[in-house]
Amino acid sequence: MYPNSSSEGMTPVKIKNHPVYYLTGGDLHFQVKNYRFRVHRYFFERESAWFRERLASPTSAGQSPKGSVDNPFILDDVHPDDFSRFLWVFYNPQYSIYDASVEDWTAILKLAFDWRFQEVKKLVSRELEKFALEPVFKIELYQAYELDRRLLIPAFAQLCMRPEPIGIKEGRQLGMETALLIASARERARSSRASTPADFADSELSTVIKDVFGIVEPAGSALSPVDKGTGCGSFTGVKSKSQDPVTPITASASMSALNGSSGSVLGGSSFPNGSTTNGSTANGSTVLGSGAPSGGQSMEHSGNDWSS
Repeated sequence: MYPNSSSEGMTPVKIKNHPVYYLTGGDLHFQVKNYRFRVHRYFFERESAWFRERLASPTSAGQSPKGSVDNPFILDDVHPDDFSRFLWVFYNPQYSIYDASVEDWTAILKLAFDWRFQEVKKLVSRELEKFALEPVFKIELYQAYELDRRLLIPAFAQLCMRPEPIGIKEGRQLGMETALLIASARERARSSRASTPADFADSELSTVIKDVFGIVEPAGSALSPVDKGTGCGSFTGVKSKSQDPVTPITASASMSALNGSSGSVLGGSSFPNGSTTNGSTANGSTVLGSGAPSGGQSMEHSGNDWSS
Protein backbone atom coordinates (compact mmCIF):
# COMPACT_ATOMS: atom_id res chain seq x y z
CA MET A 1 0.00 0.00 0.00
CA TYR A 2 2.97 2.27 0.68
CA PRO A 3 5.53 1.31 -1.97
CA ASN A 4 9.16 2.04 -1.42
CA SER A 5 12.07 1.73 -3.79
CA SER A 6 15.60 0.54 -3.46
CA SER A 7 18.47 2.57 -4.83
CA GLU A 8 19.21 -0.18 -7.34
CA GLY A 9 16.72 -0.01 -10.18
CA MET A 10 13.83 1.49 -8.15
CA THR A 11 12.45 -1.97 -7.38
CA PRO A 12 9.38 -1.77 -5.11
CA VAL A 13 9.87 -3.38 -1.72
CA LYS A 14 7.23 -4.45 0.74
CA ILE A 15 6.50 -2.45 3.85
CA LYS A 16 6.67 -4.68 6.91
CA ASN A 17 5.48 -4.34 10.47
CA HIS A 18 8.43 -4.04 12.78
CA PRO A 19 8.84 -7.34 14.69
CA VAL A 20 8.87 -5.60 18.09
CA TYR A 21 7.56 -2.07 17.89
CA TYR A 22 4.35 -2.52 15.98
CA LEU A 23 2.30 -2.51 19.14
CA THR A 24 -1.31 -3.41 19.70
CA GLY A 25 -2.95 -0.32 21.15
CA GLY A 26 -0.44 2.05 19.54
CA ASP A 27 -1.91 5.22 18.05
CA LEU A 28 1.06 6.72 16.22
CA HIS A 29 2.42 5.22 13.01
CA PHE A 30 5.95 5.75 11.72
CA GLN A 31 7.56 4.53 8.54
CA VAL A 32 11.34 4.09 8.65
CA LYS A 33 12.77 2.72 5.41
CA ASN A 34 10.63 -0.36 4.72
CA TYR A 35 9.45 -0.89 8.31
CA ARG A 36 6.25 0.30 9.88
CA PHE A 37 6.23 1.15 13.61
CA ARG A 38 3.08 1.60 15.70
CA VAL A 39 3.75 3.13 19.10
CA HIS A 40 2.11 5.53 21.54
CA ARG A 41 1.76 9.22 20.71
CA TYR A 42 1.86 10.06 24.41
CA PHE A 43 5.63 9.73 24.73
CA PHE A 44 6.42 11.83 21.66
CA GLU A 45 4.03 14.65 22.51
CA ARG A 46 5.07 14.73 26.16
CA GLU A 47 8.83 14.62 25.65
CA SER A 48 9.48 16.46 22.39
CA ALA A 49 8.50 19.95 21.25
CA TRP A 50 9.81 18.95 17.81
CA PHE A 51 7.19 16.19 17.50
CA ARG A 52 4.43 18.22 19.15
CA GLU A 53 4.81 20.88 16.48
CA ARG A 54 4.80 18.45 13.58
CA LEU A 55 2.03 16.18 14.80
CA ALA A 56 -0.21 19.21 15.37
CA SER A 57 0.40 20.68 11.91
CA PRO A 58 -2.70 20.65 9.67
CA THR A 59 -2.94 18.27 6.73
CA SER A 60 -4.31 18.84 3.26
CA ALA A 61 -8.04 18.56 2.63
CA GLY A 62 -9.10 14.91 2.51
CA GLN A 63 -5.80 13.69 3.96
CA SER A 64 -5.69 11.61 7.13
CA PRO A 65 -3.99 13.11 10.20
CA LYS A 66 -0.21 12.86 10.27
CA GLY A 67 0.86 9.73 12.06
CA SER A 68 -2.29 7.79 11.28
CA VAL A 69 -2.34 4.37 9.63
CA ASP A 70 -3.13 5.96 6.25
CA ASN A 71 -0.62 8.79 6.63
CA PRO A 72 2.36 7.50 8.63
CA PHE A 73 5.02 9.85 9.92
CA ILE A 74 7.97 9.18 7.62
CA LEU A 75 11.39 9.49 9.23
CA ASP A 76 14.01 10.21 6.59
CA ASP A 77 17.71 9.60 7.21
CA VAL A 78 16.98 7.31 10.17
CA HIS A 79 17.88 3.61 10.25
CA PRO A 80 15.26 1.19 11.65
CA ASP A 81 17.84 -0.23 14.06
CA ASP A 82 18.57 3.20 15.49
CA PHE A 83 14.87 4.02 15.85
CA SER A 84 14.27 0.73 17.67
CA ARG A 85 17.16 1.57 20.01
CA PHE A 86 15.50 4.91 20.69
CA LEU A 87 12.09 3.33 21.38
CA TRP A 88 13.74 0.92 23.82
CA VAL A 89 14.22 3.86 26.19
CA PHE A 90 10.44 4.04 26.65
CA TYR A 91 9.40 0.41 26.25
CA ASN A 92 11.60 -1.20 28.85
CA PRO A 93 10.97 -4.53 30.63
CA GLN A 94 13.18 -3.79 33.64
CA TYR A 95 13.45 -0.55 35.53
CA SER A 96 16.75 1.08 36.51
CA ILE A 97 18.81 -1.40 34.50
CA TYR A 98 20.42 -0.31 31.27
CA ASP A 99 22.83 -2.66 29.55
CA ALA A 100 23.80 -1.09 26.24
CA SER A 101 27.01 -0.27 24.42
CA VAL A 102 28.54 3.12 23.69
CA GLU A 103 27.41 2.61 20.09
CA ASP A 104 23.82 2.18 21.22
CA TRP A 105 23.87 5.25 23.46
CA THR A 106 25.48 7.33 20.73
CA ALA A 107 22.70 6.39 18.29
CA ILE A 108 20.05 7.23 20.91
CA LEU A 109 21.78 10.51 21.73
CA LYS A 110 21.82 11.63 18.10
CA LEU A 111 18.07 11.14 17.72
CA ALA A 112 17.33 12.72 21.11
CA PHE A 113 19.38 15.76 20.07
CA ASP A 114 17.78 16.04 16.64
CA TRP A 115 14.24 15.67 18.01
CA ARG A 116 14.72 17.68 21.24
CA PHE A 117 14.10 14.93 23.77
CA GLN A 118 15.80 16.68 26.68
CA GLU A 119 15.11 14.02 29.31
CA VAL A 120 16.45 11.29 27.03
CA LYS A 121 19.62 13.36 26.55
CA LYS A 122 20.03 13.49 30.33
CA LEU A 123 19.53 9.74 30.56
CA VAL A 124 22.16 9.09 27.88
CA SER A 125 24.56 11.42 29.65
CA ARG A 126 24.18 9.51 32.92
CA GLU A 127 24.75 6.18 31.17
CA LEU A 128 27.77 7.36 29.17
CA GLU A 129 29.38 8.51 32.40
CA LYS A 130 29.61 4.84 33.41
CA PHE A 131 32.05 4.15 30.56
CA ALA A 132 35.79 4.89 30.53
CA LEU A 133 35.74 6.89 27.32
CA GLU A 134 38.93 8.01 25.59
CA PRO A 135 39.12 11.76 26.36
CA VAL A 136 39.26 13.13 22.81
CA PHE A 137 36.30 11.00 21.73
CA LYS A 138 34.33 12.01 24.84
CA ILE A 139 34.96 15.72 24.29
CA GLU A 140 34.02 15.46 20.62
CA LEU A 141 30.81 13.54 21.41
CA TYR A 142 29.65 15.67 24.33
CA GLN A 143 30.28 18.94 22.51
CA ALA A 144 28.60 17.76 19.30
CA TYR A 145 25.37 16.95 21.13
CA GLU A 146 25.58 19.74 23.72
CA LEU A 147 25.86 17.68 26.88
CA ASP A 148 26.85 19.28 30.19
CA ARG A 149 30.39 20.66 29.74
CA ARG A 150 31.10 20.23 33.45
CA LEU A 151 31.24 16.50 32.78
CA LEU A 152 34.22 17.11 30.48
CA ILE A 153 36.48 18.56 33.16
CA PRO A 154 38.18 15.18 33.88
CA ALA A 155 38.74 14.64 30.13
CA PHE A 156 40.23 18.13 29.72
CA ALA A 157 42.40 17.48 32.77
CA GLN A 158 43.77 14.24 31.36
CA LEU A 159 44.79 15.97 28.13
CA CYS A 160 46.44 18.71 30.18
CA MET A 161 48.36 16.30 32.42
CA ARG A 162 49.73 13.94 29.79
CA PRO A 163 53.29 14.57 28.55
CA GLU A 164 52.51 14.89 24.83
CA PRO A 165 50.55 17.85 23.40
CA ILE A 166 47.44 17.60 21.21
CA GLY A 167 48.29 15.94 17.90
CA ILE A 168 47.11 17.02 14.46
CA LYS A 169 44.51 14.25 14.18
CA GLU A 170 43.22 14.97 17.67
CA GLY A 171 43.09 18.67 16.87
CA ARG A 172 40.87 17.96 13.87
CA GLN A 173 38.55 15.89 16.03
CA LEU A 174 38.34 18.49 18.77
CA GLY A 175 38.11 21.53 16.53
CA MET A 176 40.52 24.47 16.52
CA GLU A 177 38.90 26.39 19.39
CA THR A 178 38.86 23.46 21.80
CA ALA A 179 42.40 22.41 20.86
CA LEU A 180 43.69 25.94 21.46
CA LEU A 181 41.91 26.17 24.82
CA ILE A 182 43.45 22.86 25.92
CA ALA A 183 46.88 24.17 24.86
CA SER A 184 46.23 27.32 26.89
CA ALA A 185 45.25 25.31 29.97
CA ARG A 186 48.39 23.16 29.60
CA GLU A 187 50.56 26.27 29.36
CA ARG A 188 49.01 27.83 32.44
CA ALA A 189 49.58 24.63 34.37
CA ARG A 190 53.22 24.42 33.24
CA SER A 191 53.93 28.06 34.09
CA SER A 192 52.63 27.64 37.61
CA ARG A 193 54.72 26.92 40.66
CA ALA A 194 54.29 23.17 39.92
CA SER A 195 57.06 21.68 37.79
CA THR A 196 54.62 19.75 35.59
CA PRO A 197 50.82 19.69 35.20
CA ALA A 198 50.84 16.27 36.86
CA ASP A 199 52.11 17.92 40.05
CA PHE A 200 49.08 20.17 40.18
CA ALA A 201 46.58 19.45 42.90
CA ASP A 202 43.29 18.21 41.50
CA SER A 203 41.43 21.27 42.71
CA GLU A 204 43.99 23.65 41.18
CA LEU A 205 43.87 22.01 37.76
CA SER A 206 40.09 21.92 37.88
CA THR A 207 40.04 25.66 38.63
CA VAL A 208 42.35 26.39 35.68
CA ILE A 209 40.17 24.35 33.31
CA LYS A 210 36.97 26.03 34.46
CA ASP A 211 38.57 29.44 33.98
CA VAL A 212 40.00 28.69 30.52
CA PHE A 213 36.82 27.03 29.20
CA GLY A 214 34.41 29.41 30.95
CA ILE A 215 32.68 26.59 32.81
CA VAL A 216 30.44 27.91 35.57
CA GLU A 217 29.98 25.60 38.53
CA PRO A 218 26.61 26.02 40.31
CA ALA A 219 26.73 26.17 44.10
CA GLY A 220 26.72 22.74 45.68
CA SER A 221 27.50 20.93 42.45
CA ALA A 222 29.62 17.80 42.55
CA LEU A 223 30.06 17.27 38.83
CA SER A 224 33.69 18.25 38.43
CA PRO A 225 36.09 16.32 40.67
CA VAL A 226 39.34 15.45 38.89
CA ASP A 227 40.44 12.07 40.21
CA LYS A 228 43.88 10.95 39.12
CA GLY A 229 43.79 7.59 37.43
CA THR A 230 40.05 7.68 36.77
CA GLY A 231 37.62 9.14 34.32
CA CYS A 232 39.19 8.11 31.02
CA GLY A 233 40.41 4.72 29.91
CA SER A 234 41.53 2.89 26.81
CA PHE A 235 38.34 3.17 24.77
CA THR A 236 39.46 3.65 21.17
CA GLY A 237 36.26 3.62 19.15
CA VAL A 238 32.52 3.37 19.16
CA LYS A 239 32.56 -0.38 18.69
CA SER A 240 35.48 -2.78 18.75
CA LYS A 241 35.78 -5.99 16.78
CA SER A 242 35.62 -8.01 19.97
CA GLN A 243 32.39 -6.45 21.15
CA ASP A 244 29.47 -8.84 21.22
CA PRO A 245 26.70 -8.12 18.71
CA VAL A 246 23.81 -6.12 20.10
CA THR A 247 21.14 -8.52 21.21
CA PRO A 248 17.41 -8.02 20.53
CA ILE A 249 15.67 -5.20 22.33
CA THR A 250 12.59 -6.26 24.28
CA ALA A 251 9.42 -4.20 24.38
CA SER A 252 8.04 -3.30 27.78
CA ALA A 253 5.19 -5.06 29.52
CA SER A 254 4.55 -1.96 31.54
CA MET A 255 2.59 0.99 30.18
CA SER A 256 1.78 2.55 33.52
CA ALA A 257 2.42 6.04 32.21
CA LEU A 258 -0.48 5.66 29.79
CA ASN A 259 -2.77 4.55 32.59
CA GLY A 260 -2.32 7.66 34.70
CA SER A 261 0.88 6.84 36.54
CA SER A 262 3.06 9.80 37.37
CA GLY A 263 6.24 7.72 37.32
CA SER A 264 8.94 8.35 34.78
CA VAL A 265 9.10 6.14 31.71
CA LEU A 266 12.87 6.55 31.68
CA GLY A 267 13.34 4.06 34.47
CA GLY A 268 15.71 1.63 32.84
CA SER A 269 15.99 -1.58 30.89
CA SER A 270 18.36 -4.22 29.69
CA PHE A 271 19.10 -5.91 26.40
CA PRO A 272 18.10 -9.44 27.39
CA ASN A 273 19.82 -12.48 25.95
CA GLY A 274 16.99 -14.84 26.76
CA SER A 275 14.41 -16.44 24.53
CA THR A 276 11.39 -14.69 23.10
CA THR A 277 8.22 -14.50 25.16
CA ASN A 278 4.80 -13.18 24.38
CA GLY A 279 2.08 -11.80 26.59
CA SER A 280 -0.17 -8.81 27.01
CA THR A 281 -0.14 -5.61 28.99
CA ALA A 282 -2.79 -4.34 31.32
CA ASN A 283 -4.08 -2.05 28.60
CA GLY A 284 -4.06 -4.65 25.85
CA SER A 285 -0.75 -3.85 24.20
CA THR A 286 1.08 -6.89 22.95
CA VAL A 287 4.35 -7.71 24.68
CA LEU A 288 6.82 -8.79 22.03
CA GLY A 289 9.91 -10.60 23.13
CA SER A 290 12.31 -9.73 20.33
CA GLY A 291 13.71 -6.48 19.10
CA ALA A 292 15.32 -4.98 16.06
CA PRO A 293 18.81 -6.40 15.58
CA SER A 294 21.44 -3.71 15.21
CA GLY A 295 24.91 -3.47 13.83
CA GLY A 296 23.91 -4.42 10.31
CA GLN A 297 21.99 -7.59 11.13
CA SER A 298 19.06 -8.27 8.82
CA MET A 299 15.48 -7.97 10.01
CA GLU A 300 13.93 -9.46 6.90
CA HIS A 301 13.31 -12.88 8.39
CA SER A 302 11.24 -11.57 11.28
CA GLY A 303 9.10 -8.88 9.65
CA ASN A 304 5.49 -9.40 8.70
CA ASP A 305 4.13 -8.12 5.41
CA TRP A 306 2.02 -5.00 5.98
CA SER A 307 -1.00 -5.05 3.77
CA SER A 308 -3.90 -3.61 5.73
